[in-house]
Amino acid sequence: MISRTYRREPLESHFMIANQRNECRFAILWHSVPPTQSPGSEGESLLGQTGGRESSEVVQVQNPLLARVSHFDLLLQPPPRNDLECGEAVLTWEVLRLPLEGEVIQVKRLADHRLIYLDFEGELSENRGHVTRWEAGHLIWDNCSANHLQALLFGERLTAKLVLEIPRHYELTNSGNDLRWNLTAEMWQVQQPS
Repeated sequence: MISRTYRREPLESHFMIANQRNECRFAILWHSVPPTQSPGSEGESLLGQTGGRESSEVVQVQNPLLARVSHFDLLLQPPPRNDLECGEAVLTWEVLRLPLEGEVIQVKRLADHRLIYLDFEGELSENRGHVTRWEAGHLIWDNCSANHLQALLFGERLTAKLVLEIPRHYELTNSGNDLRWNLTAEMWQVQQPS
């Protein structure tokens, strides 16, 4: 079990050198939240992949950016700050469903997580649920700034090109730590097990 101790650092500190290519690690975790943390009865249907399967389950969500519902955690290890090794904290976003290729979805920026989460599966402390690794591998950063991140992901079964960016109407008033980001899957290829 892992206890909760993490923070959200300014993204500018991770991306001092724009367009520098670095190979780091990533993970996509399925985070099952206990029913006691589910939101109220008024909601909307969130269709898409859950835990690696297609689902038509209705999830009750009052505000998809604030509600605690089962979701994916996208964890991306930032590039090195000094060309020695990849970052020690992991950039993290909450993703309600995995995107389709070419689709833009809204995701929530979470506090940076510790490196241990790249390999972790199991129960979380404080009754925050259970995480299962959906995918993991390495990534190559490309064309990054505080408000725009682009990465190539190479996993066990997933090959993807992701773009994460703060929506333009938020850029004027918010920093790279804004909670609302757009995730675009410019390429999303999942190899089915044989």
